[in-house]
Amino acid sequence: MKKLVNYKFDNINLGEVELRVYTRFPEKFINLLWKNNIRTSNIIRLDITTVSVTIALTDYARLEKLAKQCGIKIKVVRHSGLYYYIIRFRKHISLYVGALIFALVLLYFSTYIWSIDISTDQYVSPYEIRRSLYMNGIKPGIPKSKIHISDIEEKLLKENDGIMWIRIRIEGSKLKVVLAESHEPPTIDKAEEPCNIVAGIEGQVTDVYTEKGTALVKPGDVVKKGQLLIKGEQGKEGNTYEVRAAGKVEAKTFYEYNDRAVYKGVKEVHTGNRIVNKYISLFGKKIYIKKSLNKFTSYDKIEESNGILHKEIIRELKKKAFQIEEQKLIDKFEKKYYNKTLENIDRDAAIVDKKIDTHTDGNTLRVRILFVVQQNIGVEQFLQDTY
Repeated sequence: MKKLVNYKFDNINLGEVELRVYTRFPEKFINLLWKNNIRTSNIIRLDITTVSVTIALTDYARLEKLAKQCGIKIKVVRHSGLYYYIIRFRKHISLYVGALIFALVLLYFSTYIWSIDISTDQYVSPYEIRRSLYMNGIKPGIPKSKIHISDIEEKLLKENDGIMWIRIRIEGSKLKVVLAESHEPPTIDKAEEPCNIVAGIEGQVTDVYTEKGTALVKPGDVVKKGQLLIKGEQGKEGNTYEVRAAGKVEAKTFYEYNDRAVYKGVKEVHTGNRIVNKYISLFGKKIYIKKSLNKFTSYDKIEESNGILHKEIIRELKKKAFQIEEQKLIDKFEKKYYNKTLENIDRDAAIVDKKIDTHTDGNTLRVRILFVVQQNIGVEQFLQDTY
């Protein structure tokens, strides 16, 4: 105990020591303590010659010296306080340091992918997918931050025609790839099966070309979707027979779009100022490693996760007035729906006319766009499908 109290911490309460004091004159001993300004508490007389007393750790050395001078026997029963916690910590410091290093190493390695699990169907082999991933830089040992899932999924779909859809997920230190293969339905030969030609879309007929069958419409007629155009039937009245109708029915069709956009007003933009907070999520609680005071009056927040380490990015916003030229918005809408129309029509079809109507409603520009498309509207309808 001498070694524990050689430090001079008189003004700091490092702990307490509970003693058993064995003396023939307990009252004299207690007076001796008070006379030497030794702080005491919980003084209990256990029997004629035994006293239990609690003193401050910093007074123990003086008490031990007085006990030797007076021939008093003392025994330490219990001790507590900050000093003893420090001693215990020093004894186990290597264990704590080892646990901290282990946690940091585990945290570091959790930011990498160490295995790739691939689930396929029948015809696409895991080797093909693994090779495609490798060609795109995805292999065990890659940091998770370098994996852009949506880009990888899109590249794999382009590189493998046999894949219908693919899903990539990061689960811990494993990259999991699940895909479904596309299977073409069996083709049925209908070369000689009788059929009609009906309108696949509404429009105004401009030309009718019939190779087989009987035309039921003429130029100028307005037809609805599903209306019979060329009947799969030939021959004179009373002596007709079914055929596979063949021909074209050209018509003007109409693709109409309505859209709107705010062309002037006030919007929030990023100033470039931001705050990045870092924290660890354990058992649903956030333990911040770095947290800055948010002084922004207007801001948005982005959460990023990398294993158990999370980032909280706060970006400052400010209000800014804007005004867009109406013609620029009109041109943008026209281009957008022009391309959309091209995607919905065959290569043989052509956009022959357009009409654009606009009007403003407060800060909003409303646009109506009508494209006139010249195309073949006839589609085959086999007779058995009509029954």
